[in-house]
Amino acid sequence: MKKNLLLIALFISVSANVFAQKSLDRFVHKYRSTANADYVHVGSFLMALAHPFIPADDDGTRLLKKIHSVEVLDFNINSQQPNVHHDMKLLQSDLIKDGYDELMFVKSEGDRVHILGKIQGDKIVKDCVLLVDSDNEISVVHVTGKINLDEIGNLSGKFGNAKFSVAKN
Repeated sequence: MKKNLLLIALFISVSANVFAQKSLDRFVHKYRSTANADYVHVGSFLMALAHPFIPADDDGTRLLKKIHSVEVLDFNINSQQPNVHHDMKLLQSDLIKDGYDELMFVKSEGDRVHILGKIQGDKIVKDCVLLVDSDNEISVVHVTGKINLDEIGNLSGKFGNAKFSVAKN
C-alpha cells in the first residue's frame, strides 16, 4: 500500500512539473526554428562540470554556481511574425497560471524584462524564466536551480539606470 501511495505521489509531482513546462516548451518550439533564432540548452550535467571553474569573486559568479540548467532562445522579429508580442504576453500569463510569480519587472529604453519564478519556501527560487520583449527582438531565458530572492534583487543593479520594480508578496 505504501509503495502504491509513493508511486502516485511521484506521478503527481512529475506530471505537475510537465504541465508547468508545457506553455514554455510550446513557445520555444514554435520560435526556435525561425530565421535568425539562436537556441542553446545547457543541461545539468554540463553545468555540474562547469561549477569547479567558476570563480566565487562577486555576486554574479556566486549565483552561477547555484544554477543547474539554462535554456536560452533569442531571435529577431521579422514581418512574418506579427503575433510574437501577443504570444509573449500569453506565455507570461500562462506561466503565472502554472504557478510562477512575477518577481521583477524592468523597463529600459523600450525593452521590457519580466522575471518570473517558482518559489520554494520563503526565499528560494527553484525555477526562473526571464522574458525580454523589445520592439525588434525577443529573448527567453529559463534557469533552474536554487537561487535566493535577495540575490535576484542584487542583480537589478546590473541593469544600469533602468526603472525596475520588485514584486512584493
